[in-house]
Amino acid sequence: MEIKFLGATQTVTGSKHLVKGTEHNILVDCGLYQGPDSDKRNKEIEVTLGDEKIDAIVLTHAHLDHCGYIPKLYKSGFRGPIFCTAATFDIASIVMSDNARIQSMETKKANKNINKTSHELTPMYTQTEVNQAMANFQVIEFGDEFSWNEFTFKFKKAGHILGAASPIIESTDQRIQFSGDLGRDDDLVTHPPARPEKVDTLVLESTYGDRLHLEENLSEKLKGIFSTAKKKGSAIIIPAFSVGRSQTMMKVLYDFFKNNPELKLPVYVDSPMTQEVTELYSKYKNDHKISMNILNKIKGQFNFIQYKNEREKLDKMIDAHIILTAGGMMTGGNILHHLAVKGDNEDNYIFIIGFQSPDSLGFELQAGNTTHKLEGKTVHIQAKIVEIPTLSSHADHDGLIKWAKASEAKKIFITHGEDSSKSKLLDDLKRQTLAEVIVPKLSEEYKA
Repeated sequence: MEIKFLGATQTVTGSKHLVKGTEHNILVDCGLYQGPDSDKRNKEIEVTLGDEKIDAIVLTHAHLDHCGYIPKLYKSGFRGPIFCTAATFDIASIVMSDNARIQSMETKKANKNINKTSHELTPMYTQTEVNQAMANFQVIEFGDEFSWNEFTFKFKKAGHILGAASPIIESTDQRIQFSGDLGRDDDLVTHPPARPEKVDTLVLESTYGDRLHLEENLSEKLKGIFSTAKKKGSAIIIPAFSVGRSQTMMKVLYDFFKNNPELKLPVYVDSPMTQEVTELYSKYKNDHKISMNILNKIKGQFNFIQYKNEREKLDKMIDAHIILTAGGMMTGGNILHHLAVKGDNEDNYIFIIGFQSPDSLGFELQAGNTTHKLEGKTVHIQAKIVEIPTLSSHADHDGLIKWAKASEAKKIFITHGEDSSKSKLLDDLKRQTLAEVIVPKLSEEYKA
């Protein structure tokens, strides 16, 4: 087998790896790029894919940067099977449909402003292509071994989010395992990733390849913030990915308020997709650590925003409150509205609870760059930035090293990370394993 790296080589988004067999080719993940330059980079995907023969897709999980290009590939003629786990099937439908809706809205908005002599813009794909692509999905249960043409597959649990898998692909006596996005052993909500099986080749993500997760007393940190917020009538804005991190944050808030009822604040969840995904935690109750009793209490106690007028009331709220909204890196979604309305108030707070790509608004705020154009106006962000690194959903440096060593792989490819993350992981894997360790560049091809 051979592997061609078609995405996520010099960044943490846009995952696409092509496995070439004797007669058929499989694309492992088919993701979109995310961030301020994503439009340009996503247009370049067609060039990157070029005339590549793609016969099937194996999907590790349903974050947009791993599944979001599938409807576009279908629109371009792909009709092969898409293999994934049951929860990934359900979440992918939600994620891709939400992206189609956003594309439609942004395209309509852009077309209102273009010159009448110019060609109208069209979205990358619509709900129609999402529905058509979903018909090609085939659900495979964790641990089941199945065959397709010359390949044999198996999905191992990756942690990270519901349904996330680290697939093993075998052909002609070669075994390759893809980490996908690897979860943590100590995650608050998802179960630990399964120990890898012995393989010849490993394709390893490196999001947190150059750092360790810090240990901190989160409860004490929240006590200080919420106590001050109650006195000053602060808004606490928490942008989080709708799939995974939002549910973790909801569990953290529920536990905190249960133990500290005097500091309880109303929580408004302003993300329809977060609500949809949260409902799936009831369907896949064995795939996470939240009990059904607590999950039902969370859904009953938190306020899910449904309509525009509810958001308008939230804009004017003067008592202390929490807004949990979509957009973990603050590159799009309702978070931009809330930053535009409440970001210039120094009594308010903005929580950063996950990895921020260097080209994201979240990264800019971390770096102290606080003047940005939001919702058509220049906003000077004066709200206090609070970093909570303990809630990351990715394995850290030591977790990645431990997992990679257990595979006993002879060859390891490092992907899905910034240069510093990949460089640190490269050096340490070379020292601690006997594997040949490679950091591939975009469109490079290697023997597995």
